[in-house]
Amino acid sequence: MTIMKRVLIVVAAVLVPSIVAAQDTPKIGLTMSAPTAIGVLWQVTGNVALRPEVTWTRASTSSSQIDLTGGAPVTNDDSNGVGVALGALLYVGKADAFRAYVVPRFSYTRSNTSAAVNNNTILGPTTSESSASAYQTSGAVGGQYTFGRHFGVFGEAGLAYTRTNSTTSTTFLITQTTIANGVLTQSIRTQTTGSTSHANAASTRAAVGAIIYF
Repeated sequence: MTIMKRVLIVVAAVLVPSIVAAQDTPKIGLTMSAPTAIGVLWQVTGNVALRPEVTWTRASTSSSQIDLTGGAPVTNDDSNGVGVALGALLYVGKADAFRAYVVPRFSYTRSNTSAAVNNNTILGPTTSESSASAYQTSGAVGGQYTFGRHFGVFGEAGLAYTRTNSTTSTTFLITQTTIANGVLTQSIRTQTTGSTSHANAASTRAAVGAIIYF
């Protein structure tokens, strides 16, 4: 009986840690990374995870100032933007609770801005609309550390390439004064101008954040 107990103790000492380590680890986590991204980390396999992310911003401002004609133009600006991104985490190393990975990533953002100016007596109300779309591809190396079953942190750094397309249109009213045959007349006409631009940029990319596992 004594020998049997010793055998059972040895077997338990070997199997219990293995059973604990083999318990299902969380496959889904909520990520929060600086400055504004919120996402989901999905552990597809032991060496691959997907991280879709979303960003959203909205701002509204109002300002006024006295111009040379004594008028006080009032400007109201509204802007909003939304972005989506998808990164694939490919784990390349592990040491205890730390895991190293490389992450190719693609993101798309769209922003719109509208402005309305209640102008002076020379120029009537002016409105403008602008929009921009940005496509970014990047690659980075990172590290992920898990403090417990439900919490972890990560950080990554790499290079990014961004392509931005922008369009702007402005509509304003112009008051024209004419004198014909001694008669003073005023007329108001609407004029619209627009522009389109494209930009390419290469930059560094870095992110830090936290993970809450479910």
